[in-house]
Amino acid sequence: GDEPPYKPQTGNNCTSEGLMHVLDLESACAAAAGEGVVLHRTCVEASYAFGLYKSGMRGDSGCYGAGMAKGALEIGAIPYRDVEPPYDESRSRLQSWANDPKVIVDKYGEKASAYKVQSIARVTTEAELRGAIANRRLVTIASNYGFAMPRNEKGICGARGTWGHQMSVLGIID
Repeated sequence: GDEPPYKPQTGNNCTSEGLMHVLDLESACAAAAGEGVVLHRTCVEASYAFGLYKSGMRGDSGCYGAGMAKGALEIGAIPYRDVEPPYDESRSRLQSWANDPKVIVDKYGEKASAYKVQSIARVTTEAELRGAIANRRLVTIASNYGFAMPRNEKGICGARGTWGHQMSVLGIID
């Protein structure tokens, strides 16, 4: 359709990338299920600014997963089509918006409120993760666990070292 293709992560914003991907998947599932939802891409730069604002942070040095969740719950998320200029996913915009997230909240917070996440739950076990996915819940993982490379024969990276990161969980392979 009219939505732009996904691009590689442009900055230290894995928290907003992880959140954006699950929100976009939910939009796609709801649209496919005929739930009256219009498919859209979530603006990663605005989501990052909302999370930074709720975390009391600024600048492109990363954000807490809990801050991203709080931003989506209390401020919302906004489609790319509703920001100016639309579909301008870029590192320069990410950095600019991250440097003063309050300005972005003031500018887009009202529009974003139409796309607020309705609830958030902490998932800490594999059983909870499986249950959440089976019930079409959005799941991201924020942790300090590092990953070994290369991936194994199943495409999975084993645990190794530390690395503050967040990613989407879109399914489970047994």
